[in-house]
Amino acid sequence: MARSVADLALLDAVITGATVELPDVAPQSIRLGLAAPFTQGLDPATAAVFETALDRLRQAGVTLVPVDLTDIRDLSDRVGIAIALYEIRRDMAEFLAANETGVTLEGLAAAIASPDVAYVFSEYVTGAGAIPDAVYQEAMQDLRPRLQAAYAEVFARERLDALVFPTVPLAATPIATSDRTVRLDGVEVPTFPTFIRNTDPGSNAAIPGISLPAGVTADGLPVGLEIDGPAHSDRHLLAVARTLETLLPATPPPALARSR
Repeated sequence: MARSVADLALLDAVITGATVELPDVAPQSIRLGLAAPFTQGLDPATAAVFETALDRLRQAGVTLVPVDLTDIRDLSDRVGIAIALYEIRRDMAEFLAANETGVTLEGLAAAIASPDVAYVFSEYVTGAGAIPDAVYQEAMQDLRPRLQAAYAEVFARERLDALVFPTVPLAATPIATSDRTVRLDGVEVPTFPTFIRNTDPGSNAAIPGISLPAGVTADGLPVGLEIDGPAHSDRHLLAVARTLETLLPATPPPALARSR
């Protein structure tokens, strides 16, 4: 979305009406929750870049506090799919009709080119596995508030500025071989849930998050370092991210193949 945290702060200021300036945050004052299980089950190349980034933060004086978010992850798994798939069926159908597109939700689903997304739509949006209203209401009225409360409790108990973990558990893979599955540490796993695994819980809880460049693998693929902050801490999270940005290595531009 932006080339620097300063650009993100400018964009946020335009949207929210906040001031562009961010307060200075010293590395020694920052407390980050090292969030298991999001820091586990990583591709070795991603894990190596992430650990090197953590070493840089430690050496600068950032405090890393191990925290176990297994319960939060499990609760999020019950929230995210129910809300996302129910709302896309409801809201997309309304959008297509309100704008007189002449396209139905079923017609849109049939035209999806990506195999993994087409499967999700055919099975869980327009198909027999569509989310019932009762399941959606439970997710919105009960499970999601519990997820938000669990996050708030962790931030308060550990006095954390943010949680930290790899943005995704593996680097980018070729489209041609990852339509439905990708190989993670030697095991074939579903593409979509694997790539959203670490960032989905924070999104479901509506807490702010920023992904920073953490470095590149030996193959030159970028790895991201995600920080998620408490609810409504957007400006402070941006300030923390600006400090961390100065501690992490600059990401080199991608190597482009030259045509002759």
